[in-house]
Amino acid sequence: MKAFLLAAGIGSRLRPITLTTPKCLVPIGDRLLIDIWYNILENLNITEVLLNTSHFSHQIQHHINNLPTSIKTTITYEKELLERDGTII
Repeated sequence: MKAFLLAAGIGSRLRPITLTTPKCLVPIGDRLLIDIWYNILENLNITEVLLNTSHFSHQIQHHINNLPTSIKTTITYEKELLERDGTII
């Protein structure tokens, strides 16, 4: 089974944290949001993820490359944010 994660937003409501960190790498308690997502996806037997990025994409790429998961992840980069519908189309 496959999943699509929208992680390209700038996280304006989480400022000033997101001035240096993408919102999916913001800690929630003692875990990063993206780690929580991947844990849920693993529990749902998701085997592939398409992850769109934009804001601080390199940080997300680095984290995913070092994430201990069996989920195959394809990362896309949106140079210009297309909003929710634009990403899917």
